[in-house]
Amino acid sequence: MSHQTEIKAFLSTVNEATLSEINANVAFAQSYYHNAKLYVGQVLTRMVANGSVIRVKKGVFRLATKEETAQKKAVSGLYNNSIENNPTLF
Repeated sequence: MSHQTEIKAFLSTVNEATLSEINANVAFAQSYYHNAKLYVGQVLTRMVANGSVIRVKKGVFRLATKEETAQKKAVSGLYNNSIENNPTLF
């Protein structure tokens, strides 16, 4: 099971979770000897960037709904298309 899948499975059982709660309940976090909180935080950062997890406030996360995920992908698609469609200057 991938790290993101493990985090999604845990977040589906709770409404919101802090970074410490996720770190304590996700299996892959126990396999790191040092800085496990850092690695879990990096995975959560990538998940927030792709829209699968919402950061409620500093250190608190929840699973995104389908509508929020679709909205995030639509917004990121707007930026990608506008950059690609601009003519080059040189």
